[in-house]
Amino acid sequence: QRSPKVDWIDAKFLCLMRRPSVSRAKLAQQLMSIADVRMSFGSMCQPYELESYRAWLPDSHLPRLLDGLTTRDNGKEHDQALPIFKQCLFNIVAESSSQTDTAVWRSQFISEKTYKAFGLRQIPIWWAVPGLVGNVRKLGFDLFDDIVDHSYDQVIDESARLNQVMSVIKDHATQSMTEANQLKLSLRDRF
Repeated sequence: QRSPKVDWIDAKFLCLMRRPSVSRAKLAQQLMSIADVRMSFGSMCQPYELESYRAWLPDSHLPRLLDGLTTRDNGKEHDQALPIFKQCLFNIVAESSSQTDTAVWRSQFISEKTYKAFGLRQIPIWWAVPGLVGNVRKLGFDLFDDIVDHSYDQVIDESARLNQVMSVIKDHATQSMTEANQLKLSLRDRF
């Protein structure tokens, strides 16, 4: 039996975006307005490589690292055994596929990012091409449809889909941290 302390969260949302792209920069820009987001952006790049994303993140230090703790230098960038990765309720999965980014998958492509959300025992919210959530559902995973409205998965227009994804995130951002922790504990068996 795990103690409740192990499952306790200190941030509502986790969003890991090592590889920068325009669609991810647009998501990051929107996420900056949410207080309880633990986010990385461009952590695989040197600062000069990220200047083309400055228009979307003008006031951010780039690369953006999780609380400044996960850097290439200390080897913790990928160590998801660290509490900083685990202590979030929702995982905003910025998948590798995009309708508009150059040099990436344009089709539904389920990567390790999706599986990390389940491995970290977090409720996934996807930023991906339309239909990806439906394909994950076909694999038999619990997508917590009673908690998250994944209807954004059917929205074809990327800007409209981003607005709908952000609406879902903002709905859950209004929960108190106590409510979020109670939800996490109540879902223990489903995770």
